[in-house]
Amino acid sequence: MLEVLNDYCATIGQAINDIEGLAVVVGVGRFTSTRVATTVANALALSLNIPVLAIDQFSENLNEQLSQTPKGIYISARYSAPAHIGVKKVK
Repeated sequence: MLEVLNDYCATIGQAINDIEGLAVVVGVGRFTSTRVATTVANALALSLNIPVLAIDQFSENLNEQLSQTPKGIYISARYSAPAHIGVKKVK
């Protein structure tokens, strides 16, 4: 994921170190995808010392929300349905 992010930043003339904040959509999507997204965002937020924000959907005032979010506060995944890990499948 970091390689893809680095490549994307390069295409827009930026570097990963130029990221000023991150927002992750949580509560919608697959269990594993949500976990991976929150873990990567929290790791980047910690290493870059930037704010990270959990959102339900993108909004017009996302930059304002990020500017009001303190650094050092990390997010947790929320799931759209109960996890099915360890649940036996009914045949």
